Amino acid sequence: MKKIVPANVKRPASRYLLRVNPNGRPVGIEEKEKCHAGNGIWHSAFLVMVFDEADRLMQAQRSRAKTLWPDYWDGTVASHFYPGEDQDMIIRRRLSEEIGVTCGSLEYLFKFSYQSRYREVGIEKEICHVFRASRIRARDVSPDAAEVAQFRFSSLRDLSQEVSKNAEVFTPWFLLAYRQYLQRIG
Repeated sequence: MKKIVPANVKRPASRYLLRVNPNGRPVGIEEKEKCHAGNGIWHSAFLVMVFDEADRLMQAQRSRAKTLWPDYWDGTVASHFYPGEDQDMIIRRRLSEEIGVTCGSLEYLFKFSYQSRYREVGIEKEICHVFRASRIRARDVSPDAAEVAQFRFSSLRDLSQEVSKNAEVFTPWFLLAYRQYLQRIG
């Protein structure tokens, strides 16, 4: 039986992540700190691209308190899959915790692998699963300041212009996901 954590109850982040091989196949669990240290360890993560009623994509600026990529703009909600928790449940929980919204439907889009080092602080070495949440009312967004410094909604056209001018202000996983998303929608 799966343990269900209500969306309105804050759950402390697990110290362990789902360890995967470079193809995304589960191979066990590993401490979160070890996954992000040294040369990194492959682990499973996700990014949810949240769109409002006008089909604008929400970007969230990561809190200054984040260890990796603080103050960088991200594609709404990024997190890890934790052992023992249903994937759909964790995605919905993180949407509620980070930006204060509930989501009716989630669409799985694609996955990709990447690794990127953040200065001398740490590394991401992930298989990132990308989801789309649609028709979120912008007025319902209520971000957790420990996670999100600020947020904005942008049309894909405006965001593409921003990315081409200022790519360095975005997280590496968001840039990869965003570019793949644009290719897929043509």
